[in-house]
Amino acid sequence: MLEYNLTHSMKGPLLLTLLLTLGTCLQVGGYIGAVYPGQVDVSQLNVTVKEVLRFSTMYRKISLTAYKFKVGFLEDGTPLFAYIIPGNGSTLILVETDYSLDEAPYYKALAALTYSGAIGHDVVKVYRGLNTISPPLPVVLWLRDQGERVRPIENVCLPAKGDVDKRKGVAVVSNEIDRKISYPLLEEAFKSLGVEVTWHDGSELKEVMSSLDYSAVIVLGGPLSLGSGKISSIILGKKGEELLSNLKLGKKSYLIYRSDNLFVLAGTDRYATREAVKEFVEEGWPKKLFSEGGTIRESGNYTLSVIRSVGSCRAGSSEGFLAYTVDGAVRIIYREGAPNPCYRHRVKSFTVDPVRREVLIELELVRTEQICIQCLGSVETVLELKPAPEGEWTIVVNGYSAKIKIAG
Repeated sequence: MLEYNLTHSMKGPLLLTLLLTLGTCLQVGGYIGAVYPGQVDVSQLNVTVKEVLRFSTMYRKISLTAYKFKVGFLEDGTPLFAYIIPGNGSTLILVETDYSLDEAPYYKALAALTYSGAIGHDVVKVYRGLNTISPPLPVVLWLRDQGERVRPIENVCLPAKGDVDKRKGVAVVSNEIDRKISYPLLEEAFKSLGVEVTWHDGSELKEVMSSLDYSAVIVLGGPLSLGSGKISSIILGKKGEELLSNLKLGKKSYLIYRSDNLFVLAGTDRYATREAVKEFVEEGWPKKLFSEGGTIRESGNYTLSVIRSVGSCRAGSSEGFLAYTVDGAVRIIYREGAPNPCYRHRVKSFTVDPVRREVLIELELVRTEQICIQCLGSVETVLELKPAPEGEWTIVVNGYSAKIKIAG
């Protein structure tokens, strides 16, 4: 039982026809929408379900025809879907995800469309938004791009807070050549930490989809790589063009690209890719990936852990946090702006005051070593407090506060 206050402190398809009404309480956390400049050939997908999506707006209701397919689950078993919504001259690929806007379901959707031949080139725009308004933000922005006037309304309930369900461990995606030359270095590094690591064939859609169910994914090879080139291109997208152009200019023979816990290690040839892998290991990334979620601070009988800290290009994102309970712990999601997406949060201090019934957390922004795209960033961090304290408590994170009431 949880009550929370979000007020800031003073600081070839099988076609089935269904009807679905959106705009009230879809139990997903958020959406990622990609605009494809043309029509998606849904006949190339094995199974799609045709639906009419109905959205409530300020002045009218909107109905959009869509084709959907499953791309994963939340931890509570809620299925996540991708919707293909045809428009005038472009198509919106709308993907459901969790509250932290995890990109794995989005990459699954693009992989399914790319590997099947349903789409033939890159998307041109990507929009992200929490499940707080109707229509979802990517739909609003896409319709406005097409000249439609849309005034969204607030949803009557908050978005789901559960994370995308993932398997603990690392999936390495590559072709057979990189498997022989580079994969053994990664296998040794992760197994020495007791972390499960598996290899996946980058030329097989089923293998790629399976890899994106892991908590960390490493793709070996760039967009021109045989086998893994498609998924590499999907992850790099437009953001990787500058990095790839640097390789062509000879500034460096390899690159290490990170988006949350998705990595692309690529070089100008197979041996340069191996050098990228060696740097990845020598810089301690295997340990960093699986120590960020470890215990960071202790206060009395309580521990605070960083589940993940993610940077992205989301200028203008609201600052503050949300707190909720899950499996006997308090999960805290905190977001703030940063100079660019290459910053992460580190716990500076953590205190539990049982007399005043307060949890005080101070986070600081720390610049990472990764190569970074230049844009104003937003950093979102998921913390876990164990055990969940019973009764009414005030949680304060960097001056923002929320009251929670947790039943015993």
